[in-house]
Amino acid sequence: MRRLTLGYLTFFGKSQVEVIEAAASAGFRSVGLRIEERRAGDRFPHTVVGDRKRLREIKASLTDLGVSLSNIIGRSLEPDTTDHHLLRLVEAGAELGSSHILVNGHDPDERRMVENLVRLGAHAKSAGIKVGVEFVPFHTIRNLPEALRIVTATGSNNVGLVLDPLHLSRSGGHPRDVASIPPQLIYWGQLCDAPAARPPTLEGCMEESRGGRLFPGEGGLPLREFVDALPPDCEIEVEVASAAHEALSPPERATRIGAALELFMANH
Repeated sequence: MRRLTLGYLTFFGKSQVEVIEAAASAGFRSVGLRIEERRAGDRFPHTVVGDRKRLREIKASLTDLGVSLSNIIGRSLEPDTTDHHLLRLVEAGAELGSSHILVNGHDPDERRMVENLVRLGAHAKSAGIKVGVEFVPFHTIRNLPEALRIVTATGSNNVGLVLDPLHLSRSGGHPRDVASIPPQLIYWGQLCDAPAARPPTLEGCMEESRGGRLFPGEGGLPLREFVDALPPDCEIEVEVASAAHEALSPPERATRIGAALELFMANH
């Protein structure tokens, strides 16, 4: 039985408690939450790393509503990432009871990025947490081969991959590439849809990723093949950032996404 999770990017800009409440109202039993800004210097009003009061409020919401925390998202790995920051991120994850931390890469020095991943993995391992690396065409870790190379280079048994079918498609990949990966390296798969054709520029890919996603089954991505390529018990996190749905309340948006996900999985 796959674990079905509601991803935070679906509600970017909302508070963590709002996302948890929306998930619970739509019948999701698991969520992913961003807990600090994407990159150092970004404005994100819901940063809670190091804020024990707000962390306790989020944890209480999870407990009261019976929702588990699949993953937390912190800043990308950057040239000025410090061990202190990595440790604080892990401490926040442990406080919330997260099983995974998701990270992206924004560092042109791959060796330094691997070293930071090794440190993050070591801190996370002591807390019983795994680290999922997500490739994004407009970030430093741009595609599946690069992500697999970096994860393998860490030599860590708690550092693996997070796979998004949109990023896979826009980076020139295909679900058959996923099928060749050792299953123990795939921590979870994300799910959304989009038109089959790739935007002509990286800027277009960024805009699509952050506001142009479609419900599963509404577009032209090879989602059935993607799901089939995942390990059979692999968690699926639905992540549908869509400017077209911004006028909907979070509970209504979550309900519509849940219905689309249920229909897609039933047909699949």
